Amino acid sequence: MKSNDPLKIALTILHEGIHGEIWRYMQEHWPFGDWPENLNNATASETFEKLFTLCCNSQTLSNQHNLMLEQWLDRLAKGLWEFNGNQGDWDTYKYLALKGIWNEKDPCSTNVVSIIEYNKYKADFKNITNNFDLTKCD
Repeated sequence: MKSNDPLKIALTILHEGIHGEIWRYMQEHWPFGDWPENLNNATASETFEKLFTLCCNSQTLSNQHNLMLEQWLDRLAKGLWEFNGNQGDWDTYKYLALKGIWNEKDPCSTNVVSIIEYNKYKADFKNITNNFDLTKCD
């Protein structure tokens, strides 16, 4: 990640952690026969390639970002709000949480968060400043 903004770093960690949690759940509840051979013994890039292929080539697997949007948006926003010292209202952080999972041209996205709501979160988020001090971790 090319950023020194603590909120964006926190978002990336939470976002990628949710991907990991989705794949952990899928492994435990895999409905398509055997879990892909040697996936647990593969290198990180081999694992990513196999999972990417499964996700992109399957009509059955749901889009993970839509799943995040539907089921984790509030938790992402609240986590970022807490990380930033509870500054402002937690739902203002939905703007940041929506980065990477919301697309104005995708009806799956706009059915969950309308363009009007997105623009309101964006406008409100402009008043948020970074309160996290990377030099002290209490």
